[in-house]
Amino acid sequence: MITRVIPALRLPFNRLFDYLIPEDAPLLQPGSLVRVSFGSRRIVGLVHSVQEKSELPTSKLRPLHSALFNGNPVFTAELLELLSRLSLQYQAPLPLFLLQLLPQIPEKIGEFDSLKIGSAAGNAALSCQQVESIFNPAKITGVITEFANKRPALILVPTVAHGNWLSECLTKSGLRVASYFGELRPSTALAAWTTLAAGRADALVATRSGVFAPLPEGLPIIIFAEEEPSFIQFDAKPRYDARLLARARARAEGRELLSLAVTPTLSAWHTAQNRVLLAEPPDLTLISLAEERRGGFWGFLTERLRAAIAVSLTQRKTALVIVNRKGAATSLICRDCGQRVSCSECGSTMRVYPRELFCGRCRNKTATPTVCPSCGSARLKDNGLAISRLTAEIKKYFTAAKVVEVTGEAPGKNNINGDIIVGTEVLLHSLRPQLEKLELGAVAVPLAEQLWCGANFSDSEEGYALLRGLASLAREKKAPLILQTFIPEHEVFLALGDTPEQFYKQQLSVREEFGYPPAYLRLRLETSVSENLERVRKMLDELLPGAGRQLDQIAKNEYLLQLRSADELVPVAFQKLPKDWRWEVK
Repeated sequence: MITRVIPALRLPFNRLFDYLIPEDAPLLQPGSLVRVSFGSRRIVGLVHSVQEKSELPTSKLRPLHSALFNGNPVFTAELLELLSRLSLQYQAPLPLFLLQLLPQIPEKIGEFDSLKIGSAAGNAALSCQQVESIFNPAKITGVITEFANKRPALILVPTVAHGNWLSECLTKSGLRVASYFGELRPSTALAAWTTLAAGRADALVATRSGVFAPLPEGLPIIIFAEEEPSFIQFDAKPRYDARLLARARARAEGRELLSLAVTPTLSAWHTAQNRVLLAEPPDLTLISLAEERRGGFWGFLTERLRAAIAVSLTQRKTALVIVNRKGAATSLICRDCGQRVSCSECGSTMRVYPRELFCGRCRNKTATPTVCPSCGSARLKDNGLAISRLTAEIKKYFTAAKVVEVTGEAPGKNNINGDIIVGTEVLLHSLRPQLEKLELGAVAVPLAEQLWCGANFSDSEEGYALLRGLASLAREKKAPLILQTFIPEHEVFLALGDTPEQFYKQQLSVREEFGYPPAYLRLRLETSVSENLERVRKMLDELLPGAGRQLDQIAKNEYLLQLRSADELVPVAFQKLPKDWRWEVK
């Protein structure tokens, strides 16, 4: 007998490796973990299948070294099949994807309880629930325990800070909580990863890499603070979204899933069968900077904003000011020719720092020029609002206050204790739990559209989520929320006056009209061979009936395919695309 194994390695290709099963080995099943020899190393792999014989001669096969957990599988058959689909979705080799989703397994794992896993395909139930505050201990603990209904649960959190806060809350409520995040020793990480399958805990709180932790049949999944972008892995390949993986897992294994957030993403709302949304719009003060300019005031600390900060200082509370741009200004512009100083390496607009210019795209640095590179004029001017400029402006008005600047560039050194905290968007994400310790007297955004205005179809959704999050924080702290903008007629500000359900329906109708996610799956296809459009449509129809009608040509040898997506994943048929074709999810 032989077993086909997916090695947990950084390999640049998809391939299964055959190993002989020793006679004294325990019974192996698809989804079991084994230790095998690979080159000169001994590594962990996942059993893909067990077969009578291999295509290779037996003399060329190595025996597997050992079976972990006595051969008990850690992945269900449904999860193993889903892993293959996700490899296709993110165009990442199976070995690399597996390496990201498994804990580091020590050479000696000691004695482990027998693991129980299972699935109930076809019984999936996806829900999303909006709450006033994600950091209300009593409310959040109540929602989680009610949804779990006395069952253990896998709870996914976006950051370690969120995980620490939630673990403490659940522990205080009397639950046995295991944590799978942070810098854990391999033995500790493995024990936490398997804790629900071994029946040793009531809840496993895990960051995104714990999304495939082994679970018994019927155990639910909860996504805590679902709107947070930290669920997406940006810093290494494959760049997966743990929220999508969790929803796909719930569908594949027939689990209940709850997306819990102050503002659930449109994808969570669209895919949920059960939705609980708030009925009331948030309280806020909206100030038009265009009117302030017409009145003769050209700064960003308007009179009403300064008054709110002054009241906060009088009450001996902290004023929170959010500016989503680092540096001293967003650009350096020539007053004569109107050109912005751009990066010599990639052409992007350079960000202004006190003693240099910095490119946020390619990380290039250069000295601040004294004359315009385009026309030679010396009339250069800082343009746009950034954190250092606003901090200096605040210090001019409030000379006796302790003003603290927080950018997130040095996470371990961020100090958020002061009379006035001026920070970037990092305060709303990874540092958000720390704000719970402060008494806030005012929450302000001097230029609100900076939080989202760009060229992405999801910008309005992201801006709405950020502002709802700020409104939640302000309401919880009983502090006024002040938003300043040049475009008070923007749909995001108008949506804040409506109920969340109205915003979701409006956004989804726009996405459906123009073929954007989550209503559609958008794929860009590219080929190295010139093809006639009708021939390409015919090829797609053979792979996926009806797909050809959804195809448009956007450039020579480039095409855009928009598909109605029931499960958010690329169809399996795309595995059969000819080798001279490449594609990516847009």
